[in-house]
Amino acid sequence: MSLIRGVDAGLAGIAITQSQVFVLGLYWLCRVWTGFEMDLNSVERMYEYFDLPQEPLAIVEENRPPASW
Repeated sequence: MSLIRGVDAGLAGIAITQSQVFVLGLYWLCRVWTGFEMDLNSVERMYEYFDLPQEPLAIVEENRPPASW
């Protein structure tokens, strides 16, 4: 700001304040975006789990051992 001559102190203060607000806005945008990505990651996992083949049954009647076993 000191390189520009003729800038009021009030205008310089507003510029500094607005730059801080802008940086804070970017910070929150990044936080919200990463949270959104993590939420969508869980949705992706659900779709992947839906596509997995189902496990066989624990007890298959045709292959059951004899009762004396």
